[in-house]
Amino acid sequence: IKNMTIVNPEILPEMITGKNSRLDINCTFDDGNAADMELQCSMANDSQRNRALYYGAKLTANSVSEGDSYKDMKMSYQVMIVDYKEFRDKNDDDFYTEFVMYSKKKEIVLSECEKIIFIELPKLKKLINSNFDELSPLQFWSILLKYNNDEKIREKLHSIAKFQEDNNMADKTLDQICASRKAWAINLSLEGGKIDYNTNIDYAERMGLRKGLRKGMKKGLEKGLKQGEHKHAVETARRMMKKNYKYDDIAEMTGLTIDEIKELR
Repeated sequence: IKNMTIVNPEILPEMITGKNSRLDINCTFDDGNAADMELQCSMANDSQRNRALYYGAKLTANSVSEGDSYKDMKMSYQVMIVDYKEFRDKNDDDFYTEFVMYSKKKEIVLSECEKIIFIELPKLKKLINSNFDELSPLQFWSILLKYNNDEKIREKLHSIAKFQEDNNMADKTLDQICASRKAWAINLSLEGGKIDYNTNIDYAERMGLRKGLRKGMKKGLEKGLKQGEHKHAVETARRMMKKNYKYDDIAEMTGLTIDEIKELR
């Protein structure tokens, strides 16, 4: 991967509203090909198939610029990773579906420059009891996405020699960005909390309860933010301890004291 951009990092719902959100990631590869990946946690009201077509078309259009030839068009991959079943087909464990522009009548592929891919995570269930040493890279990373919080499955995945290096690199990268994720989540939580706070104050003012509610809401807001921040710091510290990070490095990235970190062992 040459370049990667997180378009809308709505990735910590438990610290904000408890609602699932969408994550967009744009990637450009060394060969010039590009991919847009969307992670959707729940069934959306709008059509995900039409959304995939729309975003895929935009990605393809951006692959050529003035002065280029259409024959130089790069590959564009629109990848939809969904945590629900989008396709109710007969083969219910086939979690990977790929689309290209194709004429059913003449059985001709118009172009393979644009591919739309759906990865349905719930259809991985049958793979959990399979031999993990025989997993393909796609199966490995899809299972890791779906069952990342399951310690037993994570241990099995970590034990696979052929994926060990990539898996360790992914974990290290996640640890490194935890600090910025935490700061982002806290700021967003604070912003949303202030809006809720002001809304309730306006209502209370109309009801003649402004003074008492203002005091209670402020205290509750401060307590909630502090608890959320500390919880995330502890989770990050535990992950880093498993990777044998030094206490000083963990303290710097999480804001916890050395004594607090030692108590987590």
